[in-house]
Amino acid sequence: MIKILVTLGPNSLSEKIVKKIEKENVYLFRINMSHTPLDKIEQIISSVQKLTNTPICIDSEGAQLRNNYMKNEDVFYKKDEIIKIHFSEIVGTSHSFSLNHLQGAKQLVVGDKIRIDFNCAEMQVIEVKKDYCLAKVLTGGSVGSNKAVNVNKIINLPAITEKDEEAIQIGRKMGVRNFALSFSGSKIDIKKFRKLAGSKAKII
Repeated sequence: MIKILVTLGPNSLSEKIVKKIEKENVYLFRINMSHTPLDKIEQIISSVQKLTNTPICIDSEGAQLRNNYMKNEDVFYKKDEIIKIHFSEIVGTSHSFSLNHLQGAKQLVVGDKIRIDFNCAEMQVIEVKKDYCLAKVLTGGSVGSNKAVNVNKIINLPAITEKDEEAIQIGRKMGVRNFALSFSGSKIDIKKFRKLAGSKAKII
């Protein structure tokens, strides 16, 4: 039997959609912590539990580098412009933005190429300062909030964030027994995740 895992987000978390989807042999309803504020997780779990008996899976945010919130969801980066990448959290504009992991941003060096939202925009670091670095836009494009950021090298980030740890604890208190570790680099990461999720949890 095929087991279907369905992600629920802002546009699909409604009684009409959940009731329609769960008829299709849904195994788990996934909540993606990369797009779920920590202060909303309890409310979302409660809402899903009221709509269906299908189990919930909390998927960790993990070591995914993303940009922070932008001034609007269609910020355009023009080719050849110089952009500031701040080492502290700011609201992004057409001239600057910041990343969700401070330690990730500080690993950038001159020459690194950065792609935002699966090649919607690409830029290259040309100078590193104390509080920010400067990058030249190689390929222009529009960027929204919380989009995946890829760098052409390995960026060392924790497999489990503090936000993930808190979300797991909230989930466990509310009866969630399914969890997913999206980014793992070693058995140590999995052992830590197991300790957080509990011995009876199912881990993907």
